[in-house]
Amino acid sequence: MNADAKRDIKNVIAMAVVDGAFADEEKQFVKDLRARLGMSDEEFARTVEEVRAERGKFHLPRDPVEAEAAVRVLAEATTADGVISQQERSLLDRLARHVGLDESKAVSYTHLRAHETSLHLV
Repeated sequence: MNADAKRDIKNVIAMAVVDGAFADEEKQFVKDLRARLGMSDEEFARTVEEVRAERGKFHLPRDPVEAEAAVRVLAEATTADGVISQQERSLLDRLARHVGLDESKAVSYTHLRAHETSLHLV
């Protein structure tokens, strides 16, 4: 597994628990991402431990195109359980600003997903 893939799944796990809950739908999103990335059970267990040790630290690429793609994956993760909490929305906005994206772009990703999935914004 390459470092970018591991970074993405670490970010998704950290985002999934930012609101204090890890819903079944979020677990399924992580499981599906893990399968797409070809991450073994052992690698996943180590990755989860790293996320716990880092306590919510996010790793975002410096390249603007890769950074936007990483934020898009995080936006998808926030919509997995059908509800975007205020904590998730706030963090997504901060991460988007951190990588130089217009805040409205990150919000547009979540609204697009909301439209696609009948999502509730809280």
